[in-house]
Amino acid sequence: MIPPRLCVPLYSLTLLLSAFLLFSVQPLLGKMILPLLGGAPAVWNTAMVFFQAALLAGYAYAHLTSRLTVGRQALVHFLVLAACAAALPIAIPAVWKTPPVTGYPVFWQLAMMAVVAGGPFFAISATAPLLQRWFTFTGHRDAANPYFLYAASNLGSMAALLLYPFAIEPHLAVHEQTRDWAGLYGLLIICIIACAFIAAKGRALPEVAETTPDAKVSRKQLGLWLLLGFLPSSLMLGVTTYITTDIASVPLLWIVPLALYTGSFIIAFARRPPVKLEAVTLLQGIVLAAAIALAVNAYTGDALISFVPAKISSFSIHLLLFFLSSLMCNMQLAQAQPAARHLTMYYLAIAAGGVAGGVFNALLAPVLFPLPIEYALALGALVLLRYRGGESLSLGALRRWLMAEKFGALAWKASLVTVVAWLCFINYDQFPAKNLMYLPPFALAALALLSRQRWLFALCAIAMLVVYPDYMWQNYRSALAWQRNFFGTLWVMQIEDVRFLMFNTTMHGAESVKADYIRIPLSYYAPNGPAGDVFEILNKRPGEQKIAQLGLGVGTITCYALPRRSFDIYEIDPDVVKIAQDPRLFAYLKGCGASYKIIMGDARLKLAAAPDHSYDLIFVDTFSSDNIPVHMMTKEAFSLYFSKLKPGGLVVVHLSNRYLNLTHVVSAIARDFHVYIAFGESKSVDLGDGLFASPSLYAVMTARAPDLQPFIARHWILFPSLPSWKSWSDDYSDIVSAISVWQKFWKEPDKSAAGSSGK
Repeated sequence: MIPPRLCVPLYSLTLLLSAFLLFSVQPLLGKMILPLLGGAPAVWNTAMVFFQAALLAGYAYAHLTSRLTVGRQALVHFLVLAACAAALPIAIPAVWKTPPVTGYPVFWQLAMMAVVAGGPFFAISATAPLLQRWFTFTGHRDAANPYFLYAASNLGSMAALLLYPFAIEPHLAVHEQTRDWAGLYGLLIICIIACAFIAAKGRALPEVAETTPDAKVSRKQLGLWLLLGFLPSSLMLGVTTYITTDIASVPLLWIVPLALYTGSFIIAFARRPPVKLEAVTLLQGIVLAAAIALAVNAYTGDALISFVPAKISSFSIHLLLFFLSSLMCNMQLAQAQPAARHLTMYYLAIAAGGVAGGVFNALLAPVLFPLPIEYALALGALVLLRYRGGESLSLGALRRWLMAEKFGALAWKASLVTVVAWLCFINYDQFPAKNLMYLPPFALAALALLSRQRWLFALCAIAMLVVYPDYMWQNYRSALAWQRNFFGTLWVMQIEDVRFLMFNTTMHGAESVKADYIRIPLSYYAPNGPAGDVFEILNKRPGEQKIAQLGLGVGTITCYALPRRSFDIYEIDPDVVKIAQDPRLFAYLKGCGASYKIIMGDARLKLAAAPDHSYDLIFVDTFSSDNIPVHMMTKEAFSLYFSKLKPGGLVVVHLSNRYLNLTHVVSAIARDFHVYIAFGESKSVDLGDGLFASPSLYAVMTARAPDLQPFIARHWILFPSLPSWKSWSDDYSDIVSAISVWQKFWKEPDKSAAGSSGK
């Protein structure tokens, strides 16, 4: 028999292990799925909906079986664990490796995840509420309050999130991770059996026995648990999408918000939280005002925070805002803990709120809202939870407050609200002092510091969250076409004589509407830039030519057409195809006379089906907003590209990016494959008459050194890889090192490298 002194360590270890398994399988499975759906940021949001739903199912199972005795419940759970072990090790069957090429892939992804990992995840997710209930039967002196065991569960979650990107992912291949995960699953079963044995042999303390009378959970209390579970979940997915849209959809950037979310639980449910709810609430209001100020800064283009790069300051502020918001909710959850007999209902309600948040962001919002405003709406709703113990939001409360306030205090608050409202809705394009736009967020910060009336703060905060940034609404009203789908938000806008395709925050193509210039490539593909160099060099090669274009955009490069040249265009987003093929929006595909074929689906998956040695050029131009999907930049991807090239063929990679410097990544790949590489860069150029070239960066790879000489003659730069830089693979990527703000972008390459290869 296990000694009583080992009861808490055993239960803590089991909860830690179960949480570790739950949170390590999430980025693992997400990484396995990501290449199947083009590396879209929505893959992780959809995955989170599945994980939250499976967690809810596990909690519901724990709650429904809580009427059984500990022994019977343990027997049922052992059978469930053993049955679900049949699905291990986790692997995606071949039949599920071909996603639908049309329609909305969310439900396909959810079904596939249920088949691949639904059983084991469901079985493990029930561990926390089950073991905490069993602990009340052990006779331990802390049995009346098993909530302290939640800390062990959160510690396991945090350990998984911190270890995965820095210890597990870099050192273990995917098949090794699934193998080790299956082994730890077996260890967990043994630990759970030991915990059940202790509980079955123990006896419930009188104060926590099942027959103890206790107040029922009220609807108001249940609704509060649901809401406090909903808001952090929605905010987590919103801030994750915000970060991954323009950098990369990879486990590291998924894990950061998830780790902050888990950390907020650890702090909130600690026996002695290191910070008070009032302080967290105050800080959250101030940081919310700072986030709105950054949105204003992005609109005006002013350097509000000049000593921190704008991209880093924006991400940092939003992550801090999310953490404080989650902590505020979870501290209120901790204060609302029920008696131990309602433990499983409590966790079930929190999980249900989490699922609702995931469903709202991943499934409903893209259908309900043409603009991605769900993040702002969740923040606005969160404002209403400030000072929950104070006056409730009602007309009666407002009337009592107005009557109780002294005239002076009422006057300044009324004036402040008036100024904020006026500044929110003023037309700044016609207002000479646009810096006055910064007054509303600073006024909001003053309200956070000086006012405890949550309706007042909420009124101003929600108004600014919905109005800022105003350009979103202006773009929506003036857009020639607008579409939001699984992959993001697309819209077509026209400024003077130039029409643009925007994808989230990034331009994906442009075309002049003037009749004389309608077929001239613009933006990143202008004739005087690196893309123009590629096709001018290719024009001098004789014979039939076949081009693989990975990523359609608006079809700009098809205007480098020749009668002897054909294009296979690989595109995953059906709405991009509709826009590019609509001559009322863009004329490149229809008007340039190119012979082309569009192949729907993830470019890497579909390219694998093409005959080997069939392309003269593979033009890699796959972007999701400003995010280049990582699975298109790995050794396995480039091995595929090289296998599809004819002798003397070229691989050209578009690397333009605001956040990542990928020169070292492709240089390391060139070194490992013993091929030659050069880089071409262009600046922004106004060509007159509405024509322009955007700043762009390209890399060209070839197996033969002479094929690189025409590029060197056009001032492309040879840039040998650093020996210490490890090339990316499907099992390894290092996004942190690639973030451009932490690198010195190459400007003066080593002169001794001239004429060298990428070896």
